[in-house]
Amino acid sequence: MLSPPFTGLVRFLSSRYGTLGRPIKLAPMTFDFRVSNNLFEYVTTGGRFLLKVMAHPQALFGEMDVRDRLELVGRALFELAGSGMPVEHIVAGDDRHFVYSYQSHLLRLYRFFAGRGYECPASDMPASAQVLRALHRDGLSRLDAATRADCVRLGKMYPLSTTAPELPDLHAFVREHAPSRKIYAAILEQWETVESTVRRVMDHRTGWEDAVCLLHTDCHPRNVLFAEKSGAAMMIDLDHMFVGPSLQCLAFSVMRFAFYEGRSPEALQQAIATFAPDHYRDQQFIDELLHAMLYVEVEKILRILARIRTTGQYAGFVENIPAIHLPNIKLLTGSVVCA
Repeated sequence: MLSPPFTGLVRFLSSRYGTLGRPIKLAPMTFDFRVSNNLFEYVTTGGRFLLKVMAHPQALFGEMDVRDRLELVGRALFELAGSGMPVEHIVAGDDRHFVYSYQSHLLRLYRFFAGRGYECPASDMPASAQVLRALHRDGLSRLDAATRADCVRLGKMYPLSTTAPELPDLHAFVREHAPSRKIYAAILEQWETVESTVRRVMDHRTGWEDAVCLLHTDCHPRNVLFAEKSGAAMMIDLDHMFVGPSLQCLAFSVMRFAFYEGRSPEALQQAIATFAPDHYRDQQFIDELLHAMLYVEVEKILRILARIRTTGQYAGFVENIPAIHLPNIKLLTGSVVCA
């Protein structure tokens, strides 16, 4: 990772974002949770900004051309924010690019949002659901025709279609590390759950008709911020956006907001009603949504393991498997959520 005093990085930023004014401050920001990007506060005479620094981008995204993908995401964000969509405001460089390479890292700059994070008051989840629905409903129509056409070609990183065939190798990888690492031993103890869930979601054929739209796919409580005065919600971290049916995007967000402070069928019911108010009484929709939730969780498990096995990077995310993904699968397969 980049290390202080960041003199070279400041010079680089000044050369790419000269219109923002003279640099005053560049300082790393720390968090008590795992993030894929390292974040810096960057202050110039022209304002306050958030610098995202992605290390090992190819490991994070797999076989995709990461810089091209993030450049397209930056262009889409720029157009969405310009149209009034509640998304973070990315800053274009002097040459109108959004992504820059620096010492094998990818850099992007955003307007600093002086708000607060998700705090779980009664109004936070409905406001979060509202902005996600706005993205699904209006996101594609807010994009320039060329940007929209390019976004249609975006895909997921490490999709289940490519990781599921690697299941035997991933099992061997977990088994190899289990004797020396408790975290892998905990995953190995529940490996049958992983395999049975993969079989279940791969064999499923959806019967729910779902319109194609622009998806966030990573909208969880830490990725929604609120304006200090108005309380208006704004989505951040849309690196994994792509175009597809809304169901898996909804499934991810429903789980992450429902289980933010604990797991229960009641919390899941409330989140479904909040995020899908037009369909939550439709039992077919509920069945498809629960299936999509299982799909999301087991896809995440295989994605984490495949990335670590093939690249050795982002190994800290393996802790999420027994802490988040497997308990969610257990609740979803052991409970009935009624409309």
